[in-house]
Formats: sequence, structure tokens, C-alpha cells
Amino acid sequence: MKHAAVIFNLEGTLLDTLEDLTAVVNKTLKDAGYPEKTKEEIKKCVGNNMGELIRAAVPKGTTWEESYDLIEPCYKAYAESNTGNNKPYDGIVDLLDTVAKEGVKIAIISNKPENTATELCKQFFGDRASIVMGEKEDVKALPAPDLIFGAAKELGVLLNHILYVGNTKADVQAAKNAGVDGIAVSWGFKDRAYLENHGASVIVDTPAELIEKI
Repeated sequence: MKHAAVIFNLEGTLLDTLEDLTAVVNKTLKDAGYPEKTKEEIKKCVGNNMGELIRAAVPKGTTWEESYDLIEPCYKAYAESNTGNNKPYDGIVDLLDTVAKEGVKIAIISNKPENTATELCKQFFGDRASIVMGEKEDVKALPAPDLIFGAAKELGVLLNHILYVGNTKADVQAAKNAGVDGIAVSWGFKDRAYLENHGASVIVDTPAELIEKI
């Protein structure tokens, strides 16, 4: 394997959190008196951050100020959420085990609060990741490169030896912002066409294909 370390985005890359995310967004919409969305509609609304998701989910004609007021309660509900429907995508645990056996360091990052991301990773992946980092007060969310920089520092690996793996335009841009190699996966929140349209130069469709690229 040509990389010394791989940094994975958590949601939509390693862990299928769409059920959880749908429940959180629908609770926020319902509490505000707006109609709820289907899981597939929420999947299409996922963007760079929760604010973008909320603005895409509210009905047409909703003002920017009205949608903005929903962002904080949605973030709070998301931080506290764990519906029990989260699960690793097929082949992910084997992927992590294979990468680790090859001596490649593993980190996982998330726009979820760090304590929530850490709990999820421990629950589903045990100690397979050396580092888990999430949203904190002094760390900008993806697509800012802060989380990638922080993980690289904790891993003790130079940026030109790191691969970042994600599944949305925020991940594609984060890799570019950090100056690291990036790969996008098509099994998560976004499909191949979306990823190509948002600048992904390398896209894989299965965990087995990803192993070959690491």
C-alpha cells in the first residue's frame, strides 16, 4: 500500500447513518410545523453541513432566516441521536482489518461532536482506528481542512503520505483544501454522477476496490 495512513469520513463512508439523520431532520421539521421528508429525499438534501441540509429540506418559500433558526436545534438533536439503526456498510469492517494488517494507520473524522463520533466508532469498529476526531469549538467543520490536519498531526504522518476517503462534495473539497490524496466512495450518501459533478477525480464503488487504491 502506497499510503502510510488513511483518514476516513465516518457518516456515509464507513457508517450508514441515513436512518438516524432522517429521524433527526424530520423531528426538527415536524417541531417547526413543516412536512417531513422520506429517507431518499433526505439523502438528496445532504450537503456540506447541517445548515445546507436544513435549507434543502424546508419547503420552497421558506425564508433564509426561518431555515437558519432550525439549524441549532437540528445540530443538538443530531449530537444526541443514536436510533439504533446505524450500521457499517457491507465490507467495511473487513476493509479496516485489511488496512490495519498492512501496517497503515487509520483515523476517522466526523462533523458530529467528537464524543458522539468516538462512541459510534467504539461501538461499531472497536479499536481499529488510532484516532477519532469530531466537531469541537475551535475546529472548523468539513470542508475546512482542520480535521484532516488534526488527524495527521495525531497520527504523526506527513500530509503527502495520507489518503482521505469520503462521500460528499464536502469531502472532495476537504481533501483538496488539505493537500492530500482523496478518494470518493459511491455507496454512501451520493452516487458516482454527483461525485463526478463535484470534482472527484478518483471514485470507487466497493470497499474491495478501495483496498486496491490505498
